[in-house]
Amino acid sequence: MTCTEPAAPELTVELEDMIVVEEDRVELTCKIYLGNPTSTVTWFSDNTELMNECEKYDIRPPDGATQTLIIVRSQRSDSAIYRCEAVNKHGKVVTQCRLNVICTSSSMSLCLSCLCVVYLLYIINKRFISNK
Repeated sequence: MTCTEPAAPELTVELEDMIVVEEDRVELTCKIYLGNPTSTVTWFSDNTELMNECEKYDIRPPDGATQTLIIVRSQRSDSAIYRCEAVNKHGKVVTQCRLNVICTSSSMSLCLSCLCVVYLLYIINKRFISNK
């Protein structure tokens, strides 16, 4: 879509929720017509603006309407709500998705250990509350 008249950005393909394995390369992609004047596109993770300066993220320049955020090597700490916003003086569009990063087999023993600790704390807490 090309336009010389003033236009707000327009979301044509939303971000989609994803589940990935730890250490995977992740591509979050949406399509936004950037309007006129061209919108500013900003990516967020749990309301924190992401910058391209970090080696962890690769925010690709728009390819037509395609907006792409790449997480080079995902970690469990990357599990979050990711949001892409496009804004110009005529409007704003937002799309978001949930990214869940799960354990790899190499870190599975650590995950199971954490799960056991959480379960034990739950049992202890439950007994403590029922004894009151």
